[in-house]
Amino acid sequence: HALQLKQQPKSLKQKEMQIRKQFRETCKIQTRQYKALKAQILQMTPKEQQKEVIKSLKDEKRRKLVLL
Repeated sequence: HALQLKQQPKSLKQKEMQIRKQFRETCKIQTRQYKALKAQILQMTPKEQQKEVIKSLKDEKRRKLVLL
């Protein structure tokens, strides 16, 4: 039991590191997907509307990252 209590902080640290790593990976994936979507949409939209589209995409990206 004493050994288990001693190892608990270590396992907590490992869990915390694992969660942080997963979070960073998820953020990277979200960013990659956002860039791909942005490129795809900008190819289809006319030049005049691109600023509006970029702004709405940025807002959506920010909202999704906050949800994580």
